[in-house]
Amino acid sequence: MAGPADERERLTQRLCEILVEAREAKGLNQTQLGKALGRTQSFVSNYERGQRKLGVPEFIQIARALGEEATEMLDRVKS
Repeated sequence: MAGPADERERLTQRLCEILVEAREAKGLNQTQLGKALGRTQSFVSNYERGQRKLGVPEFIQIARALGEEATEMLDRVKS
């Protein structure tokens, strides 16, 4: 039986996938997105690989930079 930690890991992995898909669909590389966020390429790389957890404000900023609604992205995480 999967526990809470397994569920968190699955949700985190799915969110990372969605963020990568959205960035690629927008035609941006990690460096370009980082610049749009006022961050480095390594910041983008780290959260896309799940090495850095995102806070809610950061997630909203990323969604906006990608031209996405944060709530819609979260809905996709659940499915």
